[in-house]
This record gives sequence, C-alpha cells and structure tokens, in this order.
Amino acid sequence: MLRGGYGIYYSRYVGQTIYQSVLSPPFKVLRQIQGSANAAASFANPFGPEVTLPQFVSYSPSTSLTPRFIAQDFRPPVTQQYSLNLQTDLGSNLLLETGYVGARGTHQITNRIYNQALLASISSPIRGVTTNTIANIPLRVPYQGFAPIGLNSIQTTASAWYNSLEVSLTKRLSAGLQLLASYTLASSLSTAAADTGTSGLQHNSGKPEGWPPELWAQRFQSQTPLRGELFVSIAHR
Repeated sequence: MLRGGYGIYYSRYVGQTIYQSVLSPPFKVLRQIQGSANAAASFANPFGPEVTLPQFVSYSPSTSLTPRFIAQDFRPPVTQQYSLNLQTDLGSNLLLETGYVGARGTHQITNRIYNQALLASISSPIRGVTTNTIANIPLRVPYQGFAPIGLNSIQTTASAWYNSLEVSLTKRLSAGLQLLASYTLASSLSTAAADTGTSGLQHNSGKPEGWPPELWAQRFQSQTPLRGELFVSIAHR
C-alpha cells in the first residue's frame, strides 16, 4: 500500500515579538526616580513631570544606541509538511513499512544584527583603522552611533529543512511473539538555528549587506543534525 500526504500551516507569531519593538526608541522612555531625586513626589503626582511621546534619544557618532525594529515585510511563518509511505506484507504476520517524512519552513522568525564590526586591513582601512581589536570595534561598525549588537531587525527571513527516512518492521502477535523494530535517519537544517530566548526569537547574527557568504551558504545544521535512531520492542507471551 502506498500512501502520501501534504499540508501547509501558518503559525501565529507571539506578542512578545511585537513587544520588543515597543521597548525601542522613540516610543519608549525609561524613567527611574529614586531617593532624594524623588523627594517631590506625592500621592497626587507620584510620577513626576508628564512625559510627551515620541521622544528621540540623543544621537552622535559616540553614542551606543540599540534599537530593535520589525522588518517591513514581516509576515506569519509558514511550514509545509509532506510524507510518502509504502507498506508491504512479507507474510508470516510480518509488515515492512518504509517512508519519507519531510518539512520545509519559510518566513521563520529571526533576529538579525546589522551593525557587526567589519574587518579592517592596510589595504581596506575603515575610518583610518587598519587593525582589528576589541577596543576599536566602535570605529569598525557600518553605522557609527549604534552598538555593535544594535540595529536588531526582527524579520521573517529564516528557513528550515527537515528530511527523514523511516523504516519499521512489525510482527503481529503469533506463537506468543510480538515484535516492533523501527529505524529513523533524519537531518535538520536551518538558517537561524539557536535556542529560542525569552523574547520568543531565534537569534542570528547575520551578515551585513555585501558580506559573503549569502543566505543560502549560511545554512548549517541545527540542534538536531543528521542522526539515526533504532528502536526495538519484543514481547513474548
């Protein structure tokens, strides 16, 4: 018997994703008034002067801003799942099952950092810098005034691939013996493989535009690389 299936699913992104951009300027101002600085507080006016939004923080080449924003083409993640399965009766109450199971994820949520420090050299100086040290990182970033880990773009450009071969042999209960043996060989690839942090995002440092390799070459094994698993269950009555 030959069977197959296909499904496409859209995932609703969590609100925490949007929340990350709400905490970025110019829509957020963090105010902490403690001790003597809050001596004028009263029950009638416990929070001090009223805040007017939006407020833009000061910017200069020496600042270290860390804004986080949502990409304009942000969209719900999509997952396609598909399978093909062949069952063969071997006789003597034995059933052999061989199948392929795969999945393809597109528009997966990821966090890309666009202000990584570039590599300087004598032939390619950056703002007069020709060496690469931790101290001169702020001079080697593409956009001065923003932290090297700043300019975080929450976007849906990540992709994922899952492919597996599944084989099982089943012996129905006969002569007091029952058997189930199964083997799975699977591989999982992703362009943003990492632990999901408390923000609900996959963290991916990414590459500034113009940096090789391109996204296709950035594929790497995720936390479930190529691996095989064998399971055997025997029951005797």
